Amino acid sequence: MKNRTASSKKQPVRKNDTAAKTGITAAWVVKNLLAVVVVAFLLNKLVLGLQPGYNWAYNMLKGNLEVAQNYAQTTTDERYEMKLGLSHVYLRYLKENTPPDAVILLPGKEAFYPEGQERIFSGEPYNKLWATRFLYPRRVIIPPELGVTPWSQKITHVAIVNGIGYEYLGYEVPKKVPYIVLPVHPKP
Repeated sequence: MKNRTASSKKQPVRKNDTAAKTGITAAWVVKNLLAVVVVAFLLNKLVLGLQPGYNWAYNMLKGNLEVAQNYAQTTTDERYEMKLGLSHVYLRYLKENTPPDAVILLPGKEAFYPEGQERIFSGEPYNKLWATRFLYPRRVIIPPELGVTPWSQKITHVAIVNGIGYEYLGYEVPKKVPYIVLPVHPKP
């Protein structure tokens, strides 16, 4: 005996076999092209034309492309120096004058940007994450972490900025300069 349910299944009804075979029609192409034109027009007029806030991204990308083409032969270090100025120069100085396993105490914002003095640094060189990006694999410790983190007990070098930082050294420095990096334990 045959199973009745298997033989009684209905076949799907096909409305128009020729339309299913062709798929794309001229009307479909015209309709979709018209939709693309309308969306492009609205995007241009409503978003970019009336909303000036969206133009900054385009202008920034255009400017960045021009700079990249004009300075294609420069190194990454030179580009950072052009963009970040003395902040990058000082952080590169720290990197070049400390060993890769150094733990550097970096002074706070008040050392980089003293009140009443001209600002010679740009960006946030006092920011731990910002400085670590340039000093890696060296560790960076900031004053609020002193005595709080285990790394604060392992400081090997102190960065001096605008003459601030000498107070963290356990010895007297005969000739104090405004910008330098000094070891916590000097070699005899």
